[in-house]
Amino acid sequence: MNGPGGYQAIVFKVAFCYIGAIVGAGFTSGQELMQFFVSLEEKKVPALIVVAVLFAVYGWITLSLSQLYQSSDYGSFLKRLLGIRAAGLFDLVIGIFLFSGLGIMLSAAGAVFDEHLGLPFNWGVFLLGLGVAAVLFANAQGVLWLNTVLMPAKFLLVILVSGLIIFTSPYTPIHPEAAVLATEPITDSWVLAGVLNVSYNLILGLTILVSLAGPNLGPNLNMAGIWGGLGLGIFAGVIVGALASNWPQIAGYQVPMLYLAGQIHPGVKLLYTLVLGMGILTTAVACAYSLTLRLARTLKIPYFPTLLLILILATPLAQLGFGQLVRLIYPVFGYVGLVLLIGLTWRALESLS
Repeated sequence: MNGPGGYQAIVFKVAFCYIGAIVGAGFTSGQELMQFFVSLEEKKVPALIVVAVLFAVYGWITLSLSQLYQSSDYGSFLKRLLGIRAAGLFDLVIGIFLFSGLGIMLSAAGAVFDEHLGLPFNWGVFLLGLGVAAVLFANAQGVLWLNTVLMPAKFLLVILVSGLIIFTSPYTPIHPEAAVLATEPITDSWVLAGVLNVSYNLILGLTILVSLAGPNLGPNLNMAGIWGGLGLGIFAGVIVGALASNWPQIAGYQVPMLYLAGQIHPGVKLLYTLVLGMGILTTAVACAYSLTLRLARTLKIPYFPTLLLILILATPLAQLGFGQLVRLIYPVFGYVGLVLLIGLTWRALESLS
């Protein structure tokens, strides 16, 4: 593990975890990217460039500072980053975000089962909860293993399906609410759209990077942040390209990418259902792992019972609408997360001086 090959393997595993934490249901379903970027129309490309650059830069900064501070969880990291008083408040904010994120992933799993598989909503919720518990039984190694196995496959499948959508231009009936929804982007500013998207996503990205940098995976993992950021930029770019080729017809769909995949062929829809399932699982695991680790250490209670309690408490939140949760929760945390970006920038400049 200490040789060049072993070091590179760890770097890419951590990069995969960074990508996997962020590329969840909102990302792979197309719902999040549609609201933030596709609705900007001609301004979407510069916004996506902002996203790729910021994810890479702040991923690098987070890993660099985490190893400098020798943080074992995001709570101790925040104390060094923001100071004890501000860290206490932001610790609570992150906890709420992680809990909300887990609830959104459970809701997304239920929506896929209900709307696209014709199965009961709560089956999806239960099976995702079971999958999260199974993966996290192995703690940090479970997180690394899951993303190392799933991320390369998910990456290739997203590019394949998005390419098919772009080049085949499937017929897409206009959704009854498309005309209204297409005129309601999160913000008209492409710079702000990019910054807000990175800002709230980095809340989760930071928690997983700090959690993984702690278990002595090796020195100088900073390049994992760069590779992860570039990977996230590519993910966003190909999905936005697929959605933009069918805009504004798809503006009213809850899971637009899955709908477009189904317009090509039922087999392609099944393939993308697998991709979406991977995205939901990796993000749910990241949310649950970071929150469980923090609460178990703070409250001094066993890890696995804490995990089960969190999963049970998040289940009622899953009963709310997936698209509505994305639109309400993510932009709010985008503005809150600006504090995190400012803190990371300040400490990074301070460490260089």
